[in-house]
Formats: sequence, C-alpha cells, structure tokens
Amino acid sequence: MTQERYEGLQGLERLKAHMRVAFAERKQGVGAGWSPDYFRGWLHGLGSAGGAISGDITLPAHQFVNERGYERP
Repeated sequence: MTQERYEGLQGLERLKAHMRVAFAERKQGVGAGWSPDYFRGWLHGLGSAGGAISGDITLPAHQFVNERGYERP
C-alpha cells in the first residue's frame, strides 16, 4: 500500500479539491454538509498520520477552511 501525501502547491490544490468533493457529496445526503471543525479535524488527522500533509501546506489549508472555501464549487 502506498501512502498518500499532500505536498507543495499541487498537493494543496488536490487537498482543496478533495474537501470540495466531500462537502458536495455530503450536502446531497442527510445532515446537509460538514462544519469547519470537521475539516480542521481532517487536517489534524492527516498531519498525525505519519506526515501525510506537509508543513508547507498546513497553514494555507487551514486558511482555506477558515474562509470556507470547501463550500465553493
């Protein structure tokens, strides 16, 4: 099994895209979307999971969540 890593600008854009897809899919189901706390937890989990998220995109990813960019198509 290979480990998925999010590094650099390309990794940040992939991570943002994954958040948008997850939000859009969940919004269609019961419970209408996820909160910013869910995505902050996701980022924390990725950081704790053997460094799946690199330090250079941690802050921009949190800013993306704070600005609720995951809600934008």
